Parts: sequence; C-alpha cells; structure tokens
Amino acid sequence: MFAGSEDYVVTEPPGARGDNTIPLVFLFGWAGCRDRYLAKYGAMYDKQNCMTVRYTTPLHKVRAQGGYSGFALHVYEAFADLHAEDRPIVFHVFSMNGCSLFSSLWDLLDSVDDGIAVKARVKGLVFDSCPAYTSSWQSANAISFATMPPPTYSDSIRFLYRCLLAAYFLTRRAQVWIQSWWDPRAYAKQSAYYRMMEYADLPKDQLYLYSKADEICTYESIEEFRATQVVTGARIDAICWPDSPHVDHGRKYPEEYSNACIAFLRKVVRGETGDSSGAEDFERVEAPGESL
Repeated sequence: MFAGSEDYVVTEPPGARGDNTIPLVFLFGWAGCRDRYLAKYGAMYDKQNCMTVRYTTPLHKVRAQGGYSGFALHVYEAFADLHAEDRPIVFHVFSMNGCSLFSSLWDLLDSVDDGIAVKARVKGLVFDSCPAYTSSWQSANAISFATMPPPTYSDSIRFLYRCLLAAYFLTRRAQVWIQSWWDPRAYAKQSAYYRMMEYADLPKDQLYLYSKADEICTYESIEEFRATQVVTGARIDAICWPDSPHVDHGRKYPEEYSNACIAFLRKVVRGETGDSSGAEDFERVEAPGESL
C-alpha cells in the first residue's frame, strides 16, 4: 500500500503490477470522509483480489463544480502508474462529493490521449447515496456536518453556520437560474447531477445503493437520475433501504451492502451471475426492450 502526493491511497495484491486481469476499483469519498472510513469499503474489494485507489476531495478547497478539475487531474495520474488502460475498472462513488469528482474525471478523459482507451475499460459504476439534486439547505447541512462535527461545535454555532452556507448556496443558485435564461447548459456547468445526465457514454452497468431515510440526497432525486439511465439502455441494479441515513447504508446493513457490491463486481468484471453472494437482493430495472 502507498499514498500519493495528495493523499490518494493505493492498495494492491501481490503480483498485481504484472497481471493486467486484476480489476482496479476507484473509491471516491463523501464530503468530510476520512480515509480510515473509506478503507473499510475498499477492504471488501481487496478481499476480491482487486487493486483499489481511495481518494476524497478536500471540501474546504472546492467552491463549485469547476473546482474539482484540479483534483481530477491528480487522480488521473494514478491511471498511468497503474496501467489502467489495460485493466477492468470499476468506480464506487459516495454522495455528491464523490460524484462531482467522478464527473470532472470523466470530462478530463475526453481531453487526454488515452482517455478513450481508459473509458472503454470501465465496466461498472456504483453509486452510494447519489447522484441527487440537493437543495441549498441540504447542501449546507452536509457541509456543516463535515466541517463542524457535532462533538466539537455547539448546536447554535452549527445552526448559524448552516444558515450562512444556505444563504450562499441560494445566492449562487439564483445566479445560475438567471444565467440559464441565455445559456441552456447553465445547470450542467454548475452541477454534477445535471452534467451527468448529459453523458451518453457512462458505463452501462450501474449499481445504486440508497435509502428513503436520506435527508441530504433524497431517494426521489436519485430515482429521477436512475430513470434517465434506464432510458439510455443502462443495466440497472439497485437497493433502496427504508431507514439508513446518508452514506450509512454499509454500516447499518454491512452484509447486504457488501454482498451487493461483490455480486456486482463479479458480474461486470467476470461475467458471473446467479451466485449466492447477494445478487438476488437487487431490485432490477430493465431497459426498454432489454432483459437483464
């Protein structure tokens, strides 16, 4: 295991550098995620003999969607080092912080020499608690929780901070709304949620892990995005839990969560179906005219 210069962490099984059949899994963390949390998710892929790259964009360095581009470039450096263009790749992204980094990286791949080759190697995409449109208050709540955790700051200070953040986001969104009068892509330029709706080349195999109890990224918004992917012909697997909080499904339902991810990995990378690892727990959504 080694850490990159900007704290991306790579784990690899023995002999992985000489074996291009070993899958490469990228895990992009939620706002405020620490690597020790992300490592718990990476461990389930490590046990499947995968290489993993873990990275969380530092929230205090990002003010808008465009701010993720520099971090995407840094993560891209791992592709060359790990010979990603020769390996099957899976992305596992958490919340909109992970989605925003993925979106910026996906755009970056359109502008680099080996981008087409890398995209062709991406076999699947796992969404945890995303993608979703978040209101100003939901965004403020997520950021305040990540940057001012309850054990450290009083409720009154955190509430005031949330109000200030919400006012900032509301002002920003008003500006985007005005911009949309003459720029039809205004929302896509400012939001990973709308930007990802524009992609015609997302991986066709997608797994959605989310909850009806999520107060930050609502299940209705996630299902709206999911529906757009079904129309494009994506092969969708999904589990919607009734009561797990935002990005907390793996802790509340560890066995079901792990089984779902492993079954998905085996399906998209190795073509395995119908095993006993949890695939039967998926809610399957079929693309028009296509059977899963």
